Amino acid sequence: MNWLAKKLDSSPNTTLQQQRTKQIESLRKLNPNVQEIQRDVKYLVSFYNAGHKLTLEINLPSQFPRFKPDIKVSPAIHHQWVDSHQMIVGCSSLNQFTMHSNLSRIIEDIVEEFQSHPPILIGSHDNSLQIKENQFGKSQDMANQQYQTSGYDIPVSFTELQNLSLSELQELENDENGLLEMIGKLQCFEVIANERQKTGEENEQLARANLSKKPELENSKLLLLSKMDKINALKQSFDEKSAKYSSMCSSNSMDTTQMNLKVAAVQAEEDSENIAEQFLEGTVSIDIFKQKFLESRSLAHMRRAKDEIFQQIFGQSVHQS
Repeated sequence: MNWLAKKLDSSPNTTLQQQRTKQIESLRKLNPNVQEIQRDVKYLVSFYNAGHKLTLEINLPSQFPRFKPDIKVSPAIHHQWVDSHQMIVGCSSLNQFTMHSNLSRIIEDIVEEFQSHPPILIGSHDNSLQIKENQFGKSQDMANQQYQTSGYDIPVSFTELQNLSLSELQELENDENGLLEMIGKLQCFEVIANERQKTGEENEQLARANLSKKPELENSKLLLLSKMDKINALKQSFDEKSAKYSSMCSSNSMDTTQMNLKVAAVQAEEDSENIAEQFLEGTVSIDIFKQKFLESRSLAHMRRAKDEIFQQIFGQSVHQS
């Protein structure tokens, strides 16, 4: 049981050591200039940059690769990735180091950064001048290059800074007002400022033009509301008349009309007979009798004739259907 417990206790350490060894082997394969100062702990990687030899000192903690390594550069340089203790602090791949990170790739990122943005040696003004002289031809070419940002041409480098010494550059870096003043005088930023002012004036003119159309818009809105009210009134009238039409159609069907004609014809005949009885009884004069009797009989005959016509039409419709 003791040997099993020891084996279980040593398993995580063995796995960690295997990963540690794998990281070191990958570092050796990718960087032939790796020097082992202390086995599994300290390594050196040297390279040349702008005519100067730089060395990266890689210190692996006891729990590496569970914890990230510490990387220090020498000799002392001035660079945005390096702090005052010459420790690499600006490399994102190093700061985000995990168990699955690649140490050799991190070293490559640091070397590429120093090559694309050469550091300045600290404590040697002649060296800084030499670096600047070695890079002068390249800087001149880069100064003539531009890249597009939001439609504006921004130079890759600024010739205004090339003639400044190291102390002047450091002084300018610490003087925020002076730095902003120098940036404001650059031609590219003057172009941006002019374009910004022009765009602001155009926007103001457009806003004023839009505001000038406000009365016309308000009148159009009122006219539209008036027409909408008229449309609603016409719709309401149409709905009422449609309902009335439907009611009249249902109450004045062919059957109903024919029945009403029959009843009206019978009523007219009864009226004529009543007038005749009144005449015989002597209650009405002959003139009134003639007038009313003829009217009633004519109306009765006319209604019976219409009833016969309806019967013919209705009979034909039924026969055709």
